[in-house]
Amino acid sequence: MRTVRDARETRTGRGAKTKDEGPDVPGVWSAYGVLLQYLRKRAGLNQQQLGDVIGYSLEQVASVEQG
Repeated sequence: MRTVRDARETRTGRGAKTKDEGPDVPGVWSAYGVLLQYLRKRAGLNQQQLGDVIGYSLEQVASVEQG
């Protein structure tokens, strides 16, 4: 019987990590949010404008920036 992991490995050609395989690293997401906000501001965009360009809502952009 195939598992979700088997299907994932077949589809991607490699094993994808799931949450239960390692610790969650919130610091990485926080750093990504800080970087995203920095680059957005450097480009002269507000959250709504960035969201429009990438297909996210303002709330989604804000959530990512907040880590």
